[in-house]
Amino acid sequence: FKKGDFEAVVRRLDAAVDKHVELERTAVVHRVQGRAYAHLEKHELALIEASRAIELEPTNASAYVQRAFALVRLGRMPAAGEAFLEAISLLPANIGGSSGGKGDGGIGEKGGLELKYSELLEALRRS
Repeated sequence: FKKGDFEAVVRRLDAAVDKHVELERTAVVHRVQGRAYAHLEKHELALIEASRAIELEPTNASAYVQRAFALVRLGRMPAAGEAFLEAISLLPANIGGSSGGKGDGGIGEKGGLELKYSELLEALRRS
């Protein structure tokens, strides 16, 4: 991600997934790959990767946030709202509305993805 070569990120992660990495790591791979697709503005693929991560880790709030972000970019606001509400329900009470830490919120990171939680909420309110 630091170099901005998101196509290379996708290729490397495809190879990791093809090698049947253990279950937890695979969900992480799907989330990271989804972020790379989002940076490439391939939001349908980002949505697929977020959904795969959710299948593997259904209690991972970050995957639901990524799903919501992709759905917003695809103009599917009602579904984005549902995904965002699911993410909020999974967050520990002490986190509140933050991404919870190490920049894995899937949105608002470097590389042009400037959609923040507050902006996501506002987009959902307008729909």
